Amino acid sequence: MMVSVAIPAYNQANYLREAIESVMAQTYRPLEIVVVDDGSTDSTADVCLSYKEVNYIYQDNDGTIGAGARIKAIREAKGEWIALLDQDDLWLPTKIERQIEVIRRRPGLGAVFTQTKFIDKSGKELAHETIRGKSGQIFHDLLKGNLFYASSGMFRKTALDICGYPDIDTLCDWDLWLRIARYFEVCIIDDYMTRYRVHDGGFSSDRSEMIDRSLLLLARQQTRLHEGCAECKKSLLSLEKELLEQRAAHHLKSFHTNVVGMNNKAACHHLAEVFKSDPRTFFRDRNLFKVARSLASVPVRIFRKGLIVNV
Repeated sequence: MMVSVAIPAYNQANYLREAIESVMAQTYRPLEIVVVDDGSTDSTADVCLSYKEVNYIYQDNDGTIGAGARIKAIREAKGEWIALLDQDDLWLPTKIERQIEVIRRRPGLGAVFTQTKFIDKSGKELAHETIRGKSGQIFHDLLKGNLFYASSGMFRKTALDICGYPDIDTLCDWDLWLRIARYFEVCIIDDYMTRYRVHDGGFSSDRSEMIDRSLLLLARQQTRLHEGCAECKKSLLSLEKELLEQRAAHHLKSFHTNVVGMNNKAACHHLAEVFKSDPRTFFRDRNLFKVARSLASVPVRIFRKGLIVNV
């Protein structure tokens, strides 16, 4: 069976070449490599065109931080199974082969994953622990948080005929796993076959964006839960509460930073977002004290028409 590798790419040509090389080194064949260039201005095109095995597709940047490019790559793929690979991640040579072995033993699976290790920008392994994931019917577990790294996953393309394509304005890979797990069992191989690169240029480094997209994803999950299932609702509400607390904490930190930096409008915006997310965060004793101290460290101000202004 053919496996298509879907790679979204944007302005990281040096990492992209390493990613493609890790696909070329796979012991399993046949493989198809589909790279969708999301409007890169570096040498991404040159890298892709240097490989005759790569189906290179260019599109203007769509502002979805690679999600749109990933979906396009999946739609263009011809394989029975789709393996996701981010442009800055890597695979060990037997990664696809091991996944295919599992699929042949358990043909009803919707997706197969591998364990993942972190690497730094130079490719050196980091000692940090990663998510270990779960196997089986894990829809409820996924409602509590994403259990898998995109580059470790391989899924049956026909599953999308049942569960639909993920939304590009949320966390696309988590949305995809939720949709698949709603209807199929999944399996994770207990070997570390995927390498996830940690660096400042990665999307996951933007914590605020990650939280907002996660909340949007959970809001849309309301219509996709098991009918009348109390566990579905409990799992979703628990994570939503946690994310709102994290969002409030993030905006409170940004409030303090902007007060000290004399950025009045931004400070007011972040304080409003604290109350919108989780008002209890503001009213905790230590936070009240810190807010008062931040305001006392700059010229006296008052709130007027939604802005903080000097008096």
